[in-house]
Amino acid sequence: MLLGTQSTDCELQEPRISVSAASALVVVAGNVNYFYDRIGQRIAEALRDLRVDAQVATIRDLPPREFDCCFLINLAEIVAGHSDEADALRRLAALRYNCRFLAVWNFDSMATRWFSRTCNLLRRVDFDRFVDSNIHQQSHLVPAEFRPRYDFIGYALTRRERGQLARFRELRDAAERPIPWATIGHATDARVSLAHRLVSEVDPRGFVYLPPLSPVSQDGPHLNEAQYQAVLRRSRYHVWCAHHNALYLEGERYRASALTGGVPVKILFQPVPQDMDLPFANLLLPFENFTSHLREMDFFQVRDQFLAEFQSQPTLDSELSHFFRRVGIRGTFAQGPVNLFTE
Repeated sequence: MLLGTQSTDCELQEPRISVSAASALVVVAGNVNYFYDRIGQRIAEALRDLRVDAQVATIRDLPPREFDCCFLINLAEIVAGHSDEADALRRLAALRYNCRFLAVWNFDSMATRWFSRTCNLLRRVDFDRFVDSNIHQQSHLVPAEFRPRYDFIGYALTRRERGQLARFRELRDAAERPIPWATIGHATDARVSLAHRLVSEVDPRGFVYLPPLSPVSQDGPHLNEAQYQAVLRRSRYHVWCAHHNALYLEGERYRASALTGGVPVKILFQPVPQDMDLPFANLLLPFENFTSHLREMDFFQVRDQFLAEFQSQPTLDSELSHFFRRVGIRGTFAQGPVNLFTE
């Protein structure tokens, strides 16, 4: 329940309802950024692959029932998307009352000022585990107060998604990819500079989409998911830089590139520490000389290498299964619905 608040004060509280099958609720903002809503849907898909009864909801439409576990996808966005912070926290308190295990999931860099908002909310919400799910670990950035409850889960593909990668292996689809590169994101000075160099030094036929910062919903005004994927399917390289100075690999961009048969290229404005072993290291290019590297790349060779590396990683359901074991959950998911939690 909400720390410092009596659960009986919550008008949304429902009686605890027992369920016989393993159940999970995945909570998303629903109206802030559809990328994170898609992440929630993918986690629910992976849970179903483990034979868990998984639902996706927002805090505006929480099912009035008990769940074995609940995953909050980007806590700060869930609260911000509700517009009334006090009411959002009351609803989360009611949710906590009706679930046996609650994990808060993070998908952003912990080295930015925006993460401080998440930390403030973590101090006000009762939770069991804080999960960072990304391409690379950020354990060194976890605040000391949350380390005892910290876990890392790799930003993995679902079983269905990994099966889709095979269609691009050894495929030479040059005629279907007339766009040499695409750069997509909210406008910043760094991204405008990146786009200028791509146009002037790599190929003027690329695709640039850099609108002002605002919520990214399926209804616009920005590219929705289908439009975003349509651009990537016709592009060779998906090139971007972060909107902050922290070293961070955005998992959703790698997944989107893999599932559309393109190559993700992250542009860095700072060197990678020598002791940091990052995946897809050959696709991390320094801003100073990225244009020459990009011109020299053999697209199909680089794509085959990227897809092979992504496909070799565990699937999301496998990552979830290992997570459940680490936090003391019993059961063999492949054999059907089970009681996930020890009494």
